[in-house]
Amino acid sequence: MNILTKIFIVLQLVFALVTAVVVVMFAYKQPDYRSQLVAAQNAQIAAAAALTVQETENTALHNQFTASQNQSSQEISALSIQLAALQGQLADANAKLSQDEAQNTQQANSITDLTATVHSLQDILANQTNQIDELRPKLLGYISQNADLNRQLTELTNDRDEAQKQIETLQESISGLSQQLANAKTGNPSSAGNPSASPGVTGIIGTPTPVLVNGSVENVAFYNGRTYVSTSLGSKDGVSVGTRLTIYRGQTYVGDLVVQRVITNESMGVVTLQNPGETVRINDLVMSGPGM
Repeated sequence: MNILTKIFIVLQLVFALVTAVVVVMFAYKQPDYRSQLVAAQNAQIAAAAALTVQETENTALHNQFTASQNQSSQEISALSIQLAALQGQLADANAKLSQDEAQNTQQANSITDLTATVHSLQDILANQTNQIDELRPKLLGYISQNADLNRQLTELTNDRDEAQKQIETLQESISGLSQQLANAKTGNPSSAGNPSASPGVTGIIGTPTPVLVNGSVENVAFYNGRTYVSTSLGSKDGVSVGTRLTIYRGQTYVGDLVVQRVITNESMGVVTLQNPGETVRINDLVMSGPGM
């Protein structure tokens, strides 16, 4: 530091002291200086007190703000955790939604395929139904023809059995006649001239029941020019194979039948004699008995 600078500093200090003395002297000479100074000090004290109160309030407010800030921080942390959980749930829901949408799309495709299959099956079913409707009359016709054929077969079987029985009866008759002829040649008249000994004649004429019985015609069938009849008389009434039954309608004679088959409550036979112009009908009277 040079001398000029030191001199300048000293001069400044002297000038400051002189200025301070002058100011003090000027202020002291003022009449209200003391009162103004006291008032200023009181004002400063009041301001300091107010500042202290304000600082206390500011401290309390700061503490409240700090507490609120801490609480807000905690709430923000909790809300952040909840938000993270909700975001995770949202992500899971979005994934589930995507999966459901994929399944829904797959099911929609399956439904479309099934609908097409159902329509195809409905078309096939409609075609088959139409074919069945077309074939049903033919089937009914075939069933009717089959029934007719079965009935004809049954009738032919019955005719065959009856013809076989008649053949056997004729063979027995021939054998009986041959025996009678042989007996006649040898002089044994035991069987000669006895028509009842001929099975063929008995098969055509028939024999009556031991007691008088009567019933009714249950069914009538016509086949190959012959009339077959079933009656309500059976073995319980004394009817047997070869029994002759007479048919009446009121007081009118209709014809005779000879029983071919018999069960407990029913007999079946063939009409051997018939009144010209008359036809056996259901509910006609059937009778048999001694001397008839």
